[in-house]
Amino acid sequence: MPVLAERPPENGRNITYYPGTTKMIQEITWRKEGQVVRRKIFYKNGRLQRDTIYYLGKPVVRRVYYENGRLESVWSEKSREMKIYREDGSYIKTISTAPNYAIPDNLPRSLFF
Repeated sequence: MPVLAERPPENGRNITYYPGTTKMIQEITWRKEGQVVRRKIFYKNGRLQRDTIYYLGKPVVRRVYYENGRLESVWSEKSREMKIYREDGSYIKTISTAPNYAIPDNLPRSLFF
């Protein structure tokens, strides 16, 4: 008979470990009222790989890190920009993630959003 995975709690923190270990954390997920509010994913070396903050089930801030612990990129829904860095920590560029279309002035915005 298969073993079913334990259901994560509706509120609080849930920790997942790498298979075969009880000390190497793979992921930590925080939930509030059944929705994920934050998720951290780790490399096997223990350093943070990805940190994502959610609002109403959608990611609003995402930070990605290199295996050496340096910031690789940071993205924000509010600014709609992603900043990218090299493995040595130096800045590369900023990318806009906003839609690439213009709304004509004579049309109501409610048609598009």
